[in-house]
Amino acid sequence: MPDKYVKIHDLDRALSAFGEAPDIVREEVIEATERAGDALTKQLATYPAPPPRSRYVRTGNLRRGWLNAKSIVRDGGGRFATGSSIVMVTYSNPVTYTPYVQGDTRQARIHQGRWDTIGTVQERNEARVRGELETAVRRAALRITTEAGSG
Repeated sequence: MPDKYVKIHDLDRALSAFGEAPDIVREEVIEATERAGDALTKQLATYPAPPPRSRYVRTGNLRRGWLNAKSIVRDGGGRFATGSSIVMVTYSNPVTYTPYVQGDTRQARIHQGRWDTIGTVQERNEARVRGELETAVRRAALRITTEAGSG
């Protein structure tokens, strides 16, 4: 089962700038991470057109495997803490032949150039994921300043 992840570098440094508000940052970053993972799995679930004159009837198992994939967000123990904060979303397709259709290193020749690999989808969405995370940090900053002003 191929797994991929999005890793946020220097999160500890960013969180230290927020002082007393790590829970707000955590909420926003986790939501953004889940949105990014959901967007990637939807793209992975998209089937290319069948080859010309193909009589093979697709089962839909690969699509269902991605659409039912659960994003698992881990944050090092329930809170962000300087020195141990990690946010990661993983998506895994339980269909046994996924590596041969969409795997980065094991994709079968017949699928090459037709089916996106997991890595290709990830690379194509790198800017989008980064944008989601930047937006999350801005939203957290706005929430923190708004709540600080009302308190």
